[in-house]
Amino acid sequence: MRKKTANITCLIPIIDQSHRSGEMVSWQHFQIQGTLAVSENPNSKIMKSKKIKSIFMAFAIAFLLLLNDTVVLSQYGWMIRGAGVASDALVKGISFADVNNGMLVTTNFSGYKVYRTSDGGMNWTGQTIPTSNGMWAVKYFNPSTAIVCGASGSVYRTTNGGSNWNQINPGGSYFLCAFSFLDNNTGWMSGGPLQILKTTNGGVNWTSQSSFSTYTYSAIHMFDINIGFAVDYFQRIVKTTNSGVNWLDVSGPSGFDELWGVFMTDDSVVYSCGENSKIIKTTNAGASWTVYNAGLQRNLYAIHFVNSNTGYCVGDSSLILRTSNAGNSWEVQSFPPTEATSSSSLTCISFVNSNTGYVGGNDGTVYFTTTGGLSPMQNISSEIPDRFELKQNYPNPFNPATTIEFDIPKESDIRLEVFDINGKVLEILKEGRVSPGSYRYEWNAGNFSSGVYFYRLTAGKLVENRKMVLIK
Repeated sequence: MRKKTANITCLIPIIDQSHRSGEMVSWQHFQIQGTLAVSENPNSKIMKSKKIKSIFMAFAIAFLLLLNDTVVLSQYGWMIRGAGVASDALVKGISFADVNNGMLVTTNFSGYKVYRTSDGGMNWTGQTIPTSNGMWAVKYFNPSTAIVCGASGSVYRTTNGGSNWNQINPGGSYFLCAFSFLDNNTGWMSGGPLQILKTTNGGVNWTSQSSFSTYTYSAIHMFDINIGFAVDYFQRIVKTTNSGVNWLDVSGPSGFDELWGVFMTDDSVVYSCGENSKIIKTTNAGASWTVYNAGLQRNLYAIHFVNSNTGYCVGDSSLILRTSNAGNSWEVQSFPPTEATSSSSLTCISFVNSNTGYVGGNDGTVYFTTTGGLSPMQNISSEIPDRFELKQNYPNPFNPATTIEFDIPKESDIRLEVFDINGKVLEILKEGRVSPGSYRYEWNAGNFSSGVYFYRLTAGKLVENRKMVLIK
């Protein structure tokens, strides 16, 4: 036996971790050197240089792809989260008590029905709940208290962050699938058949309110203590103006059968979404409705607004829609058009504030944004700079967000990354080809601890580094 050393230079695809289907966004050169113990037999195939290089190439690819899996790419407005959630889980509800503490529920008959995160969705831990029924909705009031509901009248409540769950009797074996709470005490729960229920003590007790006998209410939203809307799987829309004592049928336009989401931005403006990428809106409390068609022929399962103009809608094929003009037009946010056939169906959405939000779906999918789904990098000047420059971030020190600006004098392939004091790359903020110009990147370090960090800009052979300090 003797040793043989080989130097291998190879192109490795860098995979965008923010992309569920793993879009290849760039290629990087890597060189790896290694030594093999090989047979002295001249007829041994392993002596052939091509075979040796193939072995090293396979090792290099496996190692570097594994290494790359630890790096988050943040160049899209939405990033993948959800480590720890079962890959076969259908996430049906997601709720955050604050920017760090959240819960999600799944409809799986086996495995965990509830997951909890304490680091803003980076990692999720399964919570043991004493039922085999799938869960459909969750409300997380604070880091200690949450309530979930699901099939066969399943309602469970925790007051210790999910360590223990107490069963609540809603008064029947209903299919329960949605919550709408005004505060920690007053809320409504919908399902079917027949059911809209109300609580005034945080879900400990529930009272049935529905006056209809055949509907399954897929979503409910109460705007205030008196006014609210609910929708069902058979195109029915009902409203209350007296805190749910009575519900009136104000069904919308014909043309599609199923409605899955509803949201109110004031006491007379209501949105609902359903099959075939249709969104309906009323500005007169249900007296008339306008139909908006996103034109993508995909079902839409949930809708949420962060203010009167800006809203989001999610659905089949990893579709995330955003409006900034009160629903008059909607733009696709989730992925480039080439990814329109992605198989994930997104079924729920929750925002902590106007910029920080989460969506969930099948295959254990959880996406996350700190920019309202918008790309965190913007071209801020039409003038072409005369030199390559990476500027000092501001503010600095910062908590938790800071701005990084840089100038690119000619069209270049760039890489903007953040790494720690040990040189470990933590996030690749931008990678790809950009036009000449001045750029601004808003980086949110909400999921990182206090400390010294560095950011690096590479453009061809040009490299610049700067230091920044996160103080929480």
